[in-house]
Amino acid sequence: MSLYNAIRQRTDLLTSTIQKHLFDDFFLTFEPATSNSTWYTTTKETLPLACRRLLILDSSFNPPTKAHAALLKKALQAHPSNYFDASLLLFSSKNADKELTARRKATSSLGCPVYVGLTRHAKFIDKATSIQQWYHHNQQHPSSSSSSSSSSPLELHFILGYDTVTRLLEPKYYQPLTVKQALDPFFSHCYLICADRPGFADDTTTTSFWQSDLVRGYADKITRISLEDQGDIATVSSTLARKAAAATKDPYQALVKFVDEAVADYVVGEKLYQ
Repeated sequence: MSLYNAIRQRTDLLTSTIQKHLFDDFFLTFEPATSNSTWYTTTKETLPLACRRLLILDSSFNPPTKAHAALLKKALQAHPSNYFDASLLLFSSKNADKELTARRKATSSLGCPVYVGLTRHAKFIDKATSIQQWYHHNQQHPSSSSSSSSSSPLELHFILGYDTVTRLLEPKYYQPLTVKQALDPFFSHCYLICADRPGFADDTTTTSFWQSDLVRGYADKITRISLEDQGDIATVSSTLARKAAAATKDPYQALVKFVDEAVADYVVGEKLYQ
């Protein structure tokens, strides 16, 4: 069976899952077939668990591109082998229809199990809280009356673009609180992996941002990566992929410059963006 047909068959299951969890703040819509769910669940035999680490790529994935996969690979390479227990492609609920195409794209040759999840929240503070609550709920041992007695710590490592990182640390969004007051709870269990803008890593504005007292205060919480050594992939975007699909007579050939072949098959088959 082709991936395209498999995706079509899974649509009903995805719809049912979303309806079942319609009012949940966060839930998984996809787990890899070979996944070991013990990273987010606990049994008597596995207590106590060490700290777990989840790598998160938050995007609309509209559509998922080669740049998305490259970001995940770069983030994994920037850390020791087996550092992360799993990776998560995170969507807001309004983008739920894109889940199936992203699933195959981001699970190719990463060496780390990739899950897909939906959240109702837009703010990263709220996203982190909802994932933590979901995780600790799953960690609770059935016979335990206290969640803390059976819960292992979870670190969340968000891959964000430079512009998103600057907005996250922008003081005007937290007034009358200071950024430190607002974000210290977030940074107690969250880390940022910042993807620098191609060609702007060392410009004056970027350098000033990284050397500011505010950002230096979170230096141990932020890792920087770049796709500049990835050639044309560094300039790939979902916007370019959508334009390619809409503006050419042969959308498949235009799309494969930006997306995985399986994603191109799905986009063309569903006549998306046309």
